[in-house]
Amino acid sequence: MRRYLGVVAIPVLAFCILGARGQSMSKKKALAVKYLKAGSKAVDIRVLDEILADDFIDHQTPNRDLSAVKKAFLSIYETFPDLTPKIEDTIAEGNRVAVRVTWEGSHTGRPVAGIEPTGKRVRFTSIDIFHIEGDKIQEHWSVDEGYAIITQLRN
Repeated sequence: MRRYLGVVAIPVLAFCILGARGQSMSKKKALAVKYLKAGSKAVDIRVLDEILADDFIDHQTPNRDLSAVKKAFLSIYETFPDLTPKIEDTIAEGNRVAVRVTWEGSHTGRPVAGIEPTGKRVRFTSIDIFHIEGDKIQEHWSVDEGYAIITQLRN
């Protein structure tokens, strides 16, 4: 009987531990994706209040806090009203999530970099890294192809 319990208990215990970790990683990935989608027209930007920590730091925006992030998201949406993220990859390890995103939208809103609205569609990628503790995003870093946007609008 003991041998049988060991054969059953060890795989069940491993599944429970790894399954819980996998579920935790899935939740972290979902939180990062929710942040990225907050910039698209289909999502209410107030979702940021729910998912960002009170002491959130954004390493992409100049002022780095929640109000600066909201202003940046609104500015992007006003410039590219139909901007849509396509999540290409998500990788989670520990308290970090990395996401590769392809963005696509039309320049029908505000001028950008001195370029009046062109109506042209732009496409660019970003790599975003999130530091997540519990159910809140603590920090965000992003590298994107900002220059590619300007090039596409000028050509």
